[in-house]
Amino acid sequence: MKFDEIVTALGAREGHHIADVGAGEGAFSVALARVVGPRGMIYAVDINEEVLKRLRKRVAEGALKNIEVIHGAEDNPKLAEGSLDGALLVDTYH
Repeated sequence: MKFDEIVTALGAREGHHIADVGAGEGAFSVALARVVGPRGMIYAVDINEEVLKRLRKRVAEGALKNIEVIHGAEDNPKLAEGSLDGALLVDTYH
């Protein structure tokens, strides 16, 4: 995938708060975390607990303090209303 092009198209900038819905193991979450920097936040949401365990490990090992891992539900990503500057949904089944 062309991460840089997708991140650019999303308009992600320093300090933004962005949801990566269907984050999987976090490829986009990590790329976005670099862009939003320490003042921003990436909300990495997925419904698969096994995938989230691997993502949590990746976040911890990389000391990525601007990624919050969220165990969403099929009908609720568990994100606060009005809290985002953008959202990314890739390969997500509804």
